[in-house]
Amino acid sequence: DLLCAVIRAESNFDINAINEKTKDYGICQINEHYWIGAGKYFASIDEVLNFPEKSVRFMVEQYKKGHLNYWIAYKNKSYLKYL
Repeated sequence: DLLCAVIRAESNFDINAINEKTKDYGICQINEHYWIGAGKYFASIDEVLNFPEKSVRFMVEQYKKGHLNYWIAYKNKSYLKYL
């Protein structure tokens, strides 16, 4: 439930969501600066947008590591309204 609430707050489950201001992409709003590019978890923005299941798996991995605070919807608690 928690991860679904965060995803809903981040992208409203839109696999093509793009936030140009923050450079976040896809269903889990993966940040380009930290996670997309050569040698990073995602090779390209297209990979994030075309393989939403990889983004969700990435979020689950980060959750298990205690890093859900990478997502602003978790940090600012905007996900709570979806629980």
